[in-house]
Amino acid sequence: MEKLTNVRIDHHMVVDFHGFKDMVDAVDGVQVCLRSPIRDKAARLKLPAGRVTLDGEQALGYVRARKSLGNGSDTDRMDRQQGFLGALVNKVRSDDVLFNPAKLYPVLDAATSSLTTDPELASLRGLYELVRGLRNIPTEHVQFLTVPGSRTSTTPIATNSWSPRPKSCSPCCGRTGPSR
Repeated sequence: MEKLTNVRIDHHMVVDFHGFKDMVDAVDGVQVCLRSPIRDKAARLKLPAGRVTLDGEQALGYVRARKSLGNGSDTDRMDRQQGFLGALVNKVRSDDVLFNPAKLYPVLDAATSSLTTDPELASLRGLYELVRGLRNIPTEHVQFLTVPGSRTSTTPIATNSWSPRPKSCSPCCGRTGPSR
């Protein structure tokens, strides 16, 4: 990936989306703002318009949905995944979670069982240090990037880097956060 992008990569993570559900549940859900209701049998979603706090199962359906959200393209789905992951990271970075061991431990435990990382991040301590360090990065300085790759058994088609940058929510909510 470094050769493809000419950007140094210090660490990497691969998210197992089934463990992702546990991470969302560990922070008591993540709020999104929906411009219109979602009815998607394939994604197992039935959500009203407006502010909705998604639990892990709903969040998984939301980030995987294709037909009922956006234009059905992979890039639109990746944008939604990136926005949701940014909202999840923001919630983990919040004082309510980061400085509350009773809430932080389940998040880190879920993360260690749902992530494949480089050796430096493959422990609760490594992940905690990463999350703690992220608190010092202004959200406007971090962005998601989608980098095309080749189809091989070891190289993904696209790689997403996370960003806690919120997208503007629709007027129905009057706040920032992922909106669709």
